[in-house]
Amino acid sequence: MKKVLAFCILAAVPVLAGEGTLTDSERSFLVEQLQLSKKAFLASIDGVTDAQWKFKASPTSWSIAECAEHIVLSEDFLFGAAQGILPSGKFPTPADAARAFTEKRDRDIAYAKTTTDDLRVHSMKGPMGIMDSYQFLLLMASHTGRHTDQIKEVQANADYPKATTAERLNEALTSLEKYRQALAAKH
Repeated sequence: MKKVLAFCILAAVPVLAGEGTLTDSERSFLVEQLQLSKKAFLASIDGVTDAQWKFKASPTSWSIAECAEHIVLSEDFLFGAAQGILPSGKFPTPADAARAFTEKRDRDIAYAKTTTDDLRVHSMKGPMGIMDSYQFLLLMASHTGRHTDQIKEVQANADYPKATTAERLNEALTSLEKYRQALAAKH
């Protein structure tokens, strides 16, 4: 019954969607749901033994460990999706975007170079139908390629602003200073 109620609430969300900033009641409901689901999840795995953690009711069902892993890994994915649909301005400069992307992509490349995970065994529904982990990682690369092409289309527009030499020099100096500060912060 709880699953049906949750599905009905989620299904109604687009119909009930408001305008712009959250109302106090929307914010309160969201925080309450996040806190309740956190409490329920943590309680559901509290005190679980190793045998219980790995138990599967059938060969095709998920164990508690698999359910928990899915929940934890989905947290970043779903938060990212929620953030991804907002034109948030998280990266005010190209250097900020380059630094953040490089950090994430270097992590992903290191994973791809060293993983022994069964990437071709685990699958779920994705934007192209059922996809395995390997295909999701390939999608990540092609997604970057697609939007890089989109950036190039913007840059090719006849009305695209041309940077002056002084602007380019100033941007380079700013980027170098930010890079120097980031290096100093790490050491």
